[in-house]
Amino acid sequence: MLGKSLIAGGRVKKELGVRSVHRLQVVPAHEELPNVVALDGDIDRIELADRGSSTAAVPCGRAALTAGRAVLAEHVPKRMQWHDSRPIPDFDNSLILSISGRARGLIEALEPAVHQFLPVAFYDRSGQPLEQRYFLIVSNRIDSVDHEATRMVLDEMAALPPARIAFRKAASSPEEDAPPMIFNLRRIGRAHLWCDAVLSDGPFVSDVLANALKESGMTGLSWSEEVLLAV
Repeated sequence: MLGKSLIAGGRVKKELGVRSVHRLQVVPAHEELPNVVALDGDIDRIELADRGSSTAAVPCGRAALTAGRAVLAEHVPKRMQWHDSRPIPDFDNSLILSISGRARGLIEALEPAVHQFLPVAFYDRSGQPLEQRYFLIVSNRIDSVDHEATRMVLDEMAALPPARIAFRKAASSPEEDAPPMIFNLRRIGRAHLWCDAVLSDGPFVSDVLANALKESGMTGLSWSEEVLLAV
């Protein structure tokens, strides 16, 4: 088990290999309404920076933000208004995933020049500046699930994660254990933050990054007991 030796002198140790996979789960700061309002930009018009040569549909708008690829900054908001009396957490997923400067520093310490960090200024309701933050666009897309070890089904042209497969089976065989989601370490390589090429419920992080985020006390994140195996 990795301890606090993961972070030494404010620097993240990068020599540790990936051993397991975790979901990056951002806790909503407000349960009913979005916490923020975009003061400029047009989220629905955001496009990928590299559309590629594939004939498949190219994601745009919100879908482009979670495609695991960089986006064009033209329509990305530069100013946001925070509608909450509480401080903005290090990770906030209202409208677009935004992170604090210290969260960016930690991620870049492990993966420099990999992900896109688009600057965005946050203001309070009265227009006073609150914080300079960054929209985190995860820019690493990996087919990371082990196709042989993980049982997947195709439903409405989208691969369902094992948790949903288990839910569908529960009605007929409630005693059956949920089939685990198993990732392939060879495909992941030295990546620490990525979107999966098939699954839509990421992004995913390595145990190295997960432990660094926990030990640094990053706010706005929830770590479940779910086990994502890796082989």
